[in-house]
Amino acid sequence: MVGRCRELEQRQLQARHREAGARVREIGARLALAKVTRERRARLKEQDSISSQRLDESVHEERALASQLEAARASLEGIAVDLELSNLTAPYAGTVAA
Repeated sequence: MVGRCRELEQRQLQARHREAGARVREIGARLALAKVTRERRARLKEQDSISSQRLDESVHEERALASQLEAARASLEGIAVDLELSNLTAPYAGTVAA
C-alpha cells in the first residue's frame, strides 16, 4: 500500500512538473511577443504614429510578463525539488520493517 501511495504522489508531482513547464513555455512565448510589440511601438512612437499611452501599455505588459515568468520558473524549480525528494533511496539494500 505504501508503495502505491508513493507512486501516486510521484505521478502527481510529475504531472504538476509537466504543467509548470508548459506554463513557463507559454509565458515565455507571450513575453517574446510583448517584447517585439514594445519595440515596434517604440519605433512608431518616434514617428508620432501612436500615443504615449499605447507605448506605456506595452512596456508595462512586458514587465508584468517578465515577473510572471520568474514566478513560473520558481514554481517549476520547487516542484522539481519536491519530485527529487519524493524518491527515497537507501544507502544499501534491505527491508524496512514496521
